[in-house]
Amino acid sequence: MRIFPAILLTILLSVKSYAAKEAHELWTMPLSYEGSIQRFDRQIKSIWMGQEGVVFISPERLAIYQVNRVAKPAPLAKRDASGGSGNYFLVVKILDAHSGQPIKEMQFPTSADYSSVVPTHDGKFLVRAGNALGLFSSDFKLLGSRELPTGHVTVIDYTEVKVTPSGKHIAIIHQQRELDVEAIRQGKPSKIDTSEADLEILDADTMQSLHKLHLPGYLASWAPDDKSLISSEPGKPVMEAHMGILDFDGHWTAINYPFKQSYKQCYYNVQPLEHDRMAAFGCGNQYIFGEPGQKPVPLPEIDGDNPISMLGAADYLALENKSLILSGVGKYRMEPSHILVFDVRTGERTMVAKLKTIKAMYTVSKEGMLAVVDSDVLRVFDGKE
Repeated sequence: MRIFPAILLTILLSVKSYAAKEAHELWTMPLSYEGSIQRFDRQIKSIWMGQEGVVFISPERLAIYQVNRVAKPAPLAKRDASGGSGNYFLVVKILDAHSGQPIKEMQFPTSADYSSVVPTHDGKFLVRAGNALGLFSSDFKLLGSRELPTGHVTVIDYTEVKVTPSGKHIAIIHQQRELDVEAIRQGKPSKIDTSEADLEILDADTMQSLHKLHLPGYLASWAPDDKSLISSEPGKPVMEAHMGILDFDGHWTAINYPFKQSYKQCYYNVQPLEHDRMAAFGCGNQYIFGEPGQKPVPLPEIDGDNPISMLGAADYLALENKSLILSGVGKYRMEPSHILVFDVRTGERTMVAKLKTIKAMYTVSKEGMLAVVDSDVLRVFDGKE
């Protein structure tokens, strides 16, 4: 049988798109084996119960962290730099990424608000414990610290800390938004809707301030690069705002995507990557793209998957997917699906890890390893056969 070249090309592309190398599970660890870290699928009733995660702080070291509360309320005491008074603590476990062997455990007093661990570069990392931000070396020495900004009490008032893909800069945004709470409770539109945001860029080695910017509007979605932010249009909800480039002088310009949208009324989720590249999903597409004039690289999909989040490290990108399942007439439910890892230089998929639960947390290393917290288990994959 003769196969025409165009048909043969279609078959080959189809095989490439759906071929999936199952991830090789290197090691696993139950999280609650010692009690200092609990299950990640616990029912979240307060902000502090959702402050947990897993991150590669270097290709060789993996950190898992979680905020917990002391068994008995601490005696009333003066609040420390974190904003806490002794009732909450952040647990950080450092593990060997290739074996799971424990290297270090750290605990920090914190508040009932936000806490996290964020890698910078060369094994250094940030620890946020409430309002306190500390920079630690690869041998766990404190290199610098500062107190995060807080403002007057508004309906929405919070501070976010993120690091650029290179790990060389830290971005801190304090956002405040005032709404008419009573009107919202009654199901009516808010007559008051004012917002503002303050951005500060720090050197990740010295924690010295490099740029400061006040914005007359909040950022519903944002991620830092070394020269700018990738953000939604200031002051607009994420589902109504095109993504764009916000420079440190406050000028925002919409991104001109070098590929066609499959749907008209839709918006992309965009993530900055190293080497002036970006990743985008949404509108029926998944792409890696860079400077104008460079050809975008499409990412293969798994049929039935819906991407919901992504995370990059060096030349690798992890994309979390869920499956949308018909559960009745006009009704759908989301089920766990896969995490896909791509080589962003080629667009090739390097591994696929099947998820067991809806709530999963994940991270990818600069060497392409994948770590996933799936319910009560930490699973680490190396992508090998």
